[in-house]
Amino acid sequence: MATIQEVIQHIKSNYVAEVTDGGQLKLEFNVGGDRTQLIFVHSAESMILIASPFANNISSDLAFQAASDSLFGVKKMGDVFLLHHVIPINDIDASEIEFGLKMLAIQADDVERKFGGDSF
Repeated sequence: MATIQEVIQHIKSNYVAEVTDGGQLKLEFNVGGDRTQLIFVHSAESMILIASPFANNISSDLAFQAASDSLFGVKKMGDVFLLHHVIPINDIDASEIEFGLKMLAIQADDVERKFGGDSF
């Protein structure tokens, strides 16, 4: 059984992670082709919440349509749309953390490409 501290330590040990003013971890993934993608990791009692922005200042309809093929949920914070996912940590192993982070980064970048940018 993993603790939240063990999960956060694993992420900090295996990725370049910056702690934001809000206490989240901010990671920048290289997704290939000179493109990067931001991921934010927020820890809760028995889970981590991961999110990656893909667009801002667009309509909700356009954002949801662009992300309709994603495995992840869509969330709006202010003017920014993000793909997000919740990972329970009770019996998590390292491969589940890495798979979730990598897949989220790749899919958020794929959605972001539809808008012709690399802002996140």
